[in-house]
Amino acid sequence: MKSKFNSILLPALLILIAIVPALSQQGFAQIDIRGDVPIDNGNLADVSDFIPKISDRKPVDVLDTESKVQFRGGTNGWALVGGYALESEIHIEGTATRGDDGIWLVESVGKLDVEKREATLLLKGKAYDGHLILRGTGVLEGGQEFKVILVGTYFPTQIKGEYALGFTGAYVGFGDTGFRIPLMQVGKAFVWPT
Repeated sequence: MKSKFNSILLPALLILIAIVPALSQQGFAQIDIRGDVPIDNGNLADVSDFIPKISDRKPVDVLDTESKVQFRGGTNGWALVGGYALESEIHIEGTATRGDDGIWLVESVGKLDVEKREATLLLKGKAYDGHLILRGTGVLEGGQEFKVILVGTYFPTQIKGEYALGFTGAYVGFGDTGFRIPLMQVGKAFVWPT
């Protein structure tokens, strides 16, 4: 029985080894953004022409020169509740002070809106090298408290004092039940010296 299985399996495996590389080279064409021109993977001239144009533009970073700043910003996105994505927004404002180690200590108040239901937020955290972690509590309109963790990134834009902001590892958690609501948020914040 084993030799019959091997006699069938070995030729089938050899045929697959011969066919798969041919399919991967011919069967799947890459298409550019417009969707009508195949991409020539061997020609990188277009990409190399584009890269210097990006690298020549240095973002204006307020955080490079200041030791204490104020900020105000907001994000839009989704709260994932019960298998549905509900529209949500986060508005934050506060201060950040740079420590001797280069890590920013952040204190913020804010507001979370999910499907026109509001909650107030009290947040503290750290920012360093484009990464932002804020932890705190929130209170629903009815008085119920919950835990908030906002983990994401920030980067300066070409406008002085403006930062792109994204919370991709964020959630609201209710400790008594263990229920968590993941948040996906993208927006911007404005930063200025105090």
